[in-house]
Amino acid sequence: MGFIGSPRMNLLSAVSDGQSVSLGAVQFKPSLNAPPPAGPVTIGIRPEQFEAQHDGVVLKLTVEVVENLGASSIVHARLPDGQEVLVEQRGKSRARDGDVIEVRVERQEILLFGSDGTRLW
Repeated sequence: MGFIGSPRMNLLSAVSDGQSVSLGAVQFKPSLNAPPPAGPVTIGIRPEQFEAQHDGVVLKLTVEVVENLGASSIVHARLPDGQEVLVEQRGKSRARDGDVIEVRVERQEILLFGSDGTRLW
């Protein structure tokens, strides 16, 4: 499974119980037309979909590196389970290496893929 774009889409390993999806300690009901299949799934989140201010699924990340690019910044961080997450922020990021940050993404912005790589609707 691959996507064109920069920064690349976050593809995160998760597990579904047939109703909700668990990404480590974070559990949420995906915004789908039908329940997800039980078993391993992949979550797709574009780096620009993360926000700090709205409701949604909350992820706690440990910052490893911040790339300040002028109009935006790319924060390279990790989930507690070690999976890498890229977060795009407008302007210069205030995050520093080693900081623990919370980011939010609305459920409808989270893409879900089955174990065979097919997108689930």
